[in-house]
Amino acid sequence: MTLQKIGNVVPVANVPDVDYDDIVVPCRECETDVPYKSSVLAAFGNNKRIVVCDACCDAANAEEEAKPKLPMIENYISKIYLETDFKLLPKQAQNIWRYGYTYEREDPKTKKKVKFESKKLQDWQSVNGRGVYILGSSRTGKTRTLSLILQHVYKCNIPFKLFEAGQFHSELVDAKKGYNFTDWRDQQINIPVLAIDDLFAEKLTETIQSGLFEIIEGRMARKKPILITTQVKRSMAVQQFRDPQRGEALLNRLRESCDLYVTNQEVTQDEIEEDKE
Repeated sequence: MTLQKIGNVVPVANVPDVDYDDIVVPCRECETDVPYKSSVLAAFGNNKRIVVCDACCDAANAEEEAKPKLPMIENYISKIYLETDFKLLPKQAQNIWRYGYTYEREDPKTKKKVKFESKKLQDWQSVNGRGVYILGSSRTGKTRTLSLILQHVYKCNIPFKLFEAGQFHSELVDAKKGYNFTDWRDQQINIPVLAIDDLFAEKLTETIQSGLFEIIEGRMARKKPILITTQVKRSMAVQQFRDPQRGEALLNRLRESCDLYVTNQEVTQDEIEEDKE
């Protein structure tokens, strides 16, 4: 008599250590009798729910294989970003990935300091509808951090769209020039995860302002997350709008729907508060 151990599971009782099937257990899916080893079952606390027949296993595998698969990830993210070595990222980018981001700002009603905390990026999920807004100077790891999030999204087989630097502006303008803007806009609104790299880096024309507003508004209404990186502080982004109130409204929507992360190690508390007001 020996104790059969699998992983960290220890059996609840001593049973013979057999090398052959000596019992019959019903399949948890179809209840067909399955020949089984009593010693293995004992190792799992005699929990019969672990037993599945070959036919049900094959059916489950076939169902998984039949699910639509995304094309190769290289179709979505440039190779240079796919080859990101996490250990070579700037320290602050590593920190927000591992630990999140904590900051304080004054509550406009109570005038007291309120602590805000963004979750660690490695735990980000699209299901809650909250997006990510990564602010920082050039070469601080914003785009590479964004690519790490999207690689996780890809592994979960969740469709996403990434606009690399400059692509959003050019595609929106092209769509406006043609007759398919409504279809193009709706695609950006309805994709499960939308990512825009280096937003506000290029001049926002009236056309781009209008299209961007529609997309952000539509995604918020549907609780679909948007992931953004930018080098431009809030005050400077607002200045790109002919109508400052429209700019404020758009930035307010991003603030409401996204968690803020700052990749600048040297960023001051005043700058953080300014970008959240």
